[in-house]
Order: sequence, then C-alpha cells, then structure tokens
Amino acid sequence: MSRLRQLNDLITGIDSEPKANALVKSVLPNQAAGIDSPMLGTEAGVRNCSLIAEFVVTYFTYGKVRYSDRIIGNSTSVKKNGPFDVKKALSGDSQAAVGEFGGHNIALVRDGNLFALYQAWEGKYHVFPRLNDDGESHNIFGTGDETASLINKEVAALEAETGTQIVFKNMS
Repeated sequence: MSRLRQLNDLITGIDSEPKANALVKSVLPNQAAGIDSPMLGTEAGVRNCSLIAEFVVTYFTYGKVRYSDRIIGNSTSVKKNGPFDVKKALSGDSQAAVGEFGGHNIALVRDGNLFALYQAWEGKYHVFPRLNDDGESHNIFGTGDETASLINKEVAALEAETGTQIVFKNMS
C-alpha cells in the first residue's frame, strides 16, 4: 500500500477528537502541548491548518524532512505564469508540499499517480471528515487528471477566499 493511501485511510478513519489528537501527537510529539491547550492564539486540538500541514508532510516523508527548516527557508511562488497546476508543481513521483495563502495552509502530496490536498481551518473544519458537523471532507484524494483538476480548482477557490495567491513550498 502506498504511503499516501495509508495516510488517507488514517485520516478518513478517525472518528473522535481524542483519536485525532493521539494520531497527530504520535507523528508530531513536539506539538503535543499546543494540541492539548491553546498556544500563540490558536485553539486547542487539531483544527489548526499549519499543524495539519506539518502532520501530513511529516507522516508522508517518514519524518525525514525537517519541516521547520524547510518552512522557514526560501519559498517559490508557482503562480507567476497562470493558474496553479498541481501536476507541474509536484512533478516528481513522490513529493509533499505546503501551500500558503496569507494565513491559511494546505498540504499537497503526490505519490505516483495519486494526488491529495489536505486541510483544516481553525474554527471552520477538521482535516478528519468524520469530525466535521456535516461529515463533509474538505480534502481531495484520488488518481489522475480528474483529481488534479479538483485540486487546482480548490487552490483557485482558496486564493479567491483569502485574497492571496498561493506560495508553494516543496518539502521533499
């Protein structure tokens, strides 16, 4: 089973806040204090978008990527020559990236022909679909051009909602 499919199965299988908190803490033990109690103006728990982006990247890369070093480093805007294209942005067979929208973060992952976009939004929704009041997912997961197109449309919608263009940071 691919690492991305394994991650997606974990995310879609979570059915309680304690299980979500435990999963994220198991991957990011350095973030446990912030998950258990509010820190730096964020609410407790795992709705924080940057926390979820770090969780996804760290899980997918087996923790081999030093997330804090990469996220603080140079970033590259992929918006300069037209609309965002996930297939161009993630052109390798196994890649993880963070997209930033002036205060909102998403994780983008490619594993062969599988593509995914994962996001949480503090005060709005969880990355774990079963924890949302309506049970709806705000993630995108699947294969091929149709999934890539859905991710591109979601990035465009996030750009419109936040009023900022994506800043794309390749993490692997």
